[in-house]
Parts: sequence; C-alpha cells; structure tokens
Amino acid sequence: FPLWLSLLVFASTSALMLTCLTVVCFLGPIYGYGSMFAEGNLFLHLITPLLVLITYSLVERNPQYSWKYAFIGVAPTIAYGLMYVICVFAIKIWPDFYFFNMNGLWYIILPGMVIASTIISFGVYFIRRIKITK
Repeated sequence: FPLWLSLLVFASTSALMLTCLTVVCFLGPIYGYGSMFAEGNLFLHLITPLLVLITYSLVERNPQYSWKYAFIGVAPTIAYGLMYVICVFAIKIWPDFYFFNMNGLWYIILPGMVIASTIISFGVYFIRRIKITK
C-alpha cells in the first residue's frame, strides 16, 4: 500500500468527517436536520463519513507515518474553501448556499473551517495511530 495512496485516503477521511460535522453543527440548525439527513443525504452526510472513519482507522492496513503528514488532511478544505470564495464572492457564479457569509462573517467562518479541519485531521491521525500501536 503506497504512502501517497494512504495519505489520499487519510485526506478523504478527514474531509468527510468535516462534512459530517459541518452538517451536524452548522447546516442542520439552518436547514433542519430532517432535510440534512433525508433520503440520500443520510448516506452523504452521516453514514458514509462514519463508515469511512471506521474503515480507515480500524480495518485498513496503512503504513505508519509522521504526525507532520496530518496537515495533508487539511488540503481538501483549503482547496474547496478557495474555490468557494472565488465562485461565491469574487466572480459570483454560485449562491452562498452554505450561508458562510451570514451577516458578512465569511472572514471568520473560513478560518474557523480551516481550524476545525485541522483539529479533525489530527483527530483522525491519532485515532489511526492508537490502532497501529496496539
């Protein structure tokens, strides 16, 4: 199992956990949990992130790597965040469907998402690390 592939799975796991927590903590209260977890959204926002976390941390045999690689888990958030800012605020081809600019606070929410992504990434890393050392 090559290191680059393991890191890609790690970054994907971290990004999916951010999706799940964004829905639970931010979008659920705005749109209602009923619509956030209805039909296909239940799989997209809850079941898939949890299954990926369980699979990555308990089942897969990935190589052990340094804690410095935990920052790679933040890369999808930064890439998506840049795309969102460009498409919503700069060239205005998307609506602000996440309401990240609610009351003009995107400059607070964007760093908050990067910080949350970093915490999640390190959490996923340490969950995996605990499993490897046992």
